[in-house]
Amino acid sequence: MKQMIVAMMAGCVLLCSVKGYCVSQGAASPSQDPGVSVSGKIFFQWRHTVQNLDSGLYEEQENVSTFELTRAYIVLGYKIDDIWSVKLILDAGNDGEADDTDTRYRVFIKNAYGQAAFGLLGISITFRFGVIPIPLLSLMYQVSDNRWLQNNYIDNAKSLIYRTTGGAADIDQKLSLDYTADVGASLGINFRDVVSVTGTATNGNGFKKTKETESDADGEDDANAYSGLLTITPVPYLYLAGFYRYQGTQDQAYGKDNYISYYGGMVAVSTAPVKIGVSYILGEYSYKKEAALPDDSPLLHKYSILDAFININLQQWTGIPVLIAGSLGWGVTEFDSGFGVYDGFEAEVLIWNAGLGYQFNKKVRMMAYYENIRRMSDDIEALDPGRDERTFYIKTEVTF
Repeated sequence: MKQMIVAMMAGCVLLCSVKGYCVSQGAASPSQDPGVSVSGKIFFQWRHTVQNLDSGLYEEQENVSTFELTRAYIVLGYKIDDIWSVKLILDAGNDGEADDTDTRYRVFIKNAYGQAAFGLLGISITFRFGVIPIPLLSLMYQVSDNRWLQNNYIDNAKSLIYRTTGGAADIDQKLSLDYTADVGASLGINFRDVVSVTGTATNGNGFKKTKETESDADGEDDANAYSGLLTITPVPYLYLAGFYRYQGTQDQAYGKDNYISYYGGMVAVSTAPVKIGVSYILGEYSYKKEAALPDDSPLLHKYSILDAFININLQQWTGIPVLIAGSLGWGVTEFDSGFGVYDGFEAEVLIWNAGLGYQFNKKVRMMAYYENIRRMSDDIEALDPGRDERTFYIKTEVTF
């Protein structure tokens, strides 16, 4: 699969070069510079924790009420000619310092890529290179239109699953299965907006970790990631998708035992008044230290994730743009093998959200939004706190 994706991308570069040359040699009238397009989005919220649990032993702690700028995007686009274009997305986030002494918002590059898009024998071909959006996550946010409310549960899988690099006594929720953007290249082939296939080859660790690193003892070396997405739209507004991703996390010692992978499918209906869909994902995380003995088994985690959403605008039926939204995320972690006495242990996380809002105009919308997180395990006492984490939000999106 890796060789196929790279070969297809190389072929696309050649086609783009030839086709671009032919266009430039034609007798068409001189093209006019369309200029730079500028747009942006701001996601702002007020957050109040009704029942607040820490991220370690999930013990209850002091509640928090705070205003937050969760995202601020500036999108710059430039069309070079009939084939080539460029897009740059600047993002603002608040990662803060370790001791929270400096929590200024920092601007960074979310996307920065060149694109070649053209038709060939009735097929649309799109090639991108740079800091590119990940096609699966882009599709999911497109059909759900809920990015301003929350991340979906592939982008935010770590809220539903667990990992450990040292046995069940050292468990955390820091594993990401995929990212919204990464450094690499993608090639998409679309036939009449009915069937599309997209392949990507990226560094693998997202737009926050853009460089490859050398192999190290904790198994966080950056072998590349490869993914494929098949989307079928048999009728307008109905989306059927299947997907697969594999990322090596250590490309030297025990490379085959260190990886993150997932596959699954999505069914969604996306219209102006109603958007509803569900995705199901099966994943694995395998970890083996460089210092391990050859006969040692890797720590193999197996994951099941369900991600469902609904998004309704009542304006078509009532004349009033009242918004109703909800989502459900359910994740199961199975500590499958390599854990000794913990082999076969399981833990679950269930997250549900519900909200009621109003669309003031095409550019501004607001919603009261409630989130409930429940963690459960019959096997690992620390992962069954017996109380839910509850948070209330007032969320706002402004676009321009």
